Amino acid sequence: MVQPDGFELLVVHDDRPVSWAVLQLLRDEAFAAAQGVLRWHAVDAGAVDCTRAGALRNHPVVAAVRASAHGHPRVVMNLLDDDRVDLIETDPEVAAGRNVTAAHELAAVAAELGAYVVQLSSVFVFPLAPQRDATGAPRPFEATEPVGPASVYGMMKARAEDIARAGDAPATIVRTGLVYGGPAYGGAGEPGKDLVGFLAEKFRQGGVTFAPQDQVVSTSYAIDVAAGLLRVAQARQPGTVHLVNEGQVGRAEFAAAIAAAVGAPGTVVRAMPAERYAQAAPRGSFAVLGTDTWRAGGNRPLPSWRDALQRAIAEDTTPPQL
Repeated sequence: MVQPDGFELLVVHDDRPVSWAVLQLLRDEAFAAAQGVLRWHAVDAGAVDCTRAGALRNHPVVAAVRASAHGHPRVVMNLLDDDRVDLIETDPEVAAGRNVTAAHELAAVAAELGAYVVQLSSVFVFPLAPQRDATGAPRPFEATEPVGPASVYGMMKARAEDIARAGDAPATIVRTGLVYGGPAYGGAGEPGKDLVGFLAEKFRQGGVTFAPQDQVVSTSYAIDVAAGLLRVAQARQPGTVHLVNEGQVGRAEFAAAIAAAVGAPGTVVRAMPAERYAQAAPRGSFAVLGTDTWRAGGNRPLPSWRDALQRAIAEDTTPPQL
């Protein structure tokens, strides 16, 4: 899958876990070089009005990349992902700039640069009803299956996928699910961008949390996703892949595993039916991603969700061998 030539990387990032992790790995010069990264540039969307046409295309960093001439392949990696799913359900405009407008801008930038596009997406593009195997049991959504988002956030991510595919630059869509990792933050009892870090600290302080007992998901440690994204950028094979840790887990079970990892009793997690869990955006009961296309590219699977969780709790940012 991986091509031998190095490339120049333009990363457009936010303050979410995947962006944090990609920047962490790029700052490791030896690791970045091993992934074929000859040089890299970063645009922080936090300092850009992504709702304004031309804001990203005319950014000074983008202009500098456009003006340089070196003959190496270029990759534009769009990591923008406003995933405040429930807020977006009732107020879509808060996320339209980063989730949709930016995809238009960066597709145009990539075409101008003769670059390849890596577009971050989400399990939320799939329908609420799970796929089923021959026995009637739910099975993971594979990358080649049709999308059908039920939430506003999912519709935005599906639209961004379409924009990337329809652009004049070749692209890989990379979907993830329940991403975590990076510095925890939060106030007034609100969860931070790193869900695992937030819950771990809450449990250490004796707090409790409620979690759906009937929602099964894929989880994704951001460091592992970032390693996969850099491999995708190096390979530059158009299509769609899913980057999630191996295995599947219930939301309540995942919360209980976080509690166990920090030595808290299982009673700190209060499992309850999803229908009683106050969420504005609809969520499926089986939001699990299959990794057939990732494996077909000759890649190793990402580590198991349990292994990834333990590493995240230990703040281990060592990337996996893929």
